[in-house]
Amino acid sequence: MRKSILLATMTLVIGLFAVGMARAEENIPSLLGTWEILTEGLHQHSSETGHKAIYERILIVVEGQEGRAFFGHKEKFIDKKMVQNEKFSGVVYWDNKTIYVVDHDKGFNHATIESPTEIRGVHMEEGIKARIVLLIWKKIK
Repeated sequence: MRKSILLATMTLVIGLFAVGMARAEENIPSLLGTWEILTEGLHQHSSETGHKAIYERILIVVEGQEGRAFFGHKEKFIDKKMVQNEKFSGVVYWDNKTIYVVDHDKGFNHATIESPTEIRGVHMEEGIKARIVLLIWKKIK
């Protein structure tokens, strides 16, 4: 009798855990689309540039997403001219609120999804030209 109760309890716990995991997978937010990095109020420090923002506009284009993994490119503008286009890869963490993004050339981001149209985080680069920047992403498309 005790063994059957223990077996039934274990089966129930495993079943509830599986349902919880499936539900978490269902709620993965879609990041597809175009996001603009707000440069107003941008907090940055770099050994090279002091506290000035380098780019007047930065667009994050999430081109594809497969489950928790997503990818795309960044477009950086000075004087309304695109001066840099770099690729990135990212993942949505298990909590469905945190994202990690790594640039394919240098740097990475750690951010929190605040709403379907806003992400807040920090961009970091190491080395001789190290810099750190607080960012706000706003969805525009």
